[in-house]
Amino acid sequence: MLAQQRYHQAGRCLGSNRRSRTVLCVQARERSGPSGLHVGGQSPTSPKGWETMRLALIAGNVKMVSPQEVQFACDRGQALVVDVRPEADYDAGHVPGAQNVPFYQPITGWSAMKVARRVGYAMFGVINGTEVNPSFAQDVKQLVQDAEQQVILYCSQGGVLEPNDNYRKGWQTRSLIAAYDLMQEGVGNSISVMKGGYTEWVNAGRCVQQQQEQQQQQGHAMEAGMHFFIAWQGVFSAAAY
Repeated sequence: MLAQQRYHQAGRCLGSNRRSRTVLCVQARERSGPSGLHVGGQSPTSPKGWETMRLALIAGNVKMVSPQEVQFACDRGQALVVDVRPEADYDAGHVPGAQNVPFYQPITGWSAMKVARRVGYAMFGVINGTEVNPSFAQDVKQLVQDAEQQVILYCSQGGVLEPNDNYRKGWQTRSLIAAYDLMQEGVGNSISVMKGGYTEWVNAGRCVQQQQEQQQQQGHAMEAGMHFFIAWQGVFSAAAY
C-alpha cells in the first residue's frame, strides 16, 4: 500500500472511493489476461507485444529524457516525477521530490488466473510473484495537476525505444510498460521516461533522497508553519488589547 504522506506531499489524496475503484480495476485487468495487461491480445513481454507497444509509444510522442533534463524539470517544479519501482526500493533512495506509484505489486487473490501466475513464478523459483498494479493509472492521475503537466517515469534501468546497435529491437523495461499503460488510460498528454533509470541517476552522482529524510523535511516544514501561525496569533492577540 502506498504511504499516505506521499499523496499529501503532492497536495492530493486518493479519496475514500479508492477501494471500490481498485476492485473495478482488478476485474478489468483479469479480463485482460493473467499478467494484468495485454497489448493487442499479446503478452506485453512477448516479442510481438513489445514491438506493438514500442511503436505505440513512439507514435504517442513518449520521450526518453536524460537525468539532467529530469533535474531541470525538478528544479522548475513543473513536472510530476513518478518512481514506478517497489516501495522498498523507493524508501532506500529516490530522485528528490519523486512520488512512488509502483507499477507492479505482489499477486493478490486466488482466481484461476492468479493461481496460474503464481505457479508460473514458482517454476522459476520465485515465491513472491508480481502482477500489474490495477490502480496504477488512476493513482498517477490523482497526482497530475493538469492534462498538460509533464509526467516523467523512471524505474531501475530506463529502457530503449529507438533501435540502436546494442538494442536492435529496443529494450523493454518497467517504466516503458508503465508509460504505455498511462497512454492507454488517457492519463497525461506529455509522458517521458528517464534514460538509464535510477541507476544512471545515481551513477551520475546526483542527489538522492531517502524516505526517512523526506519525512523529516515534511516534519520540519509543518513545525515551521506552526511556529509562524503561533507568532501571528500572538500579534493579533496583542492588537486586540
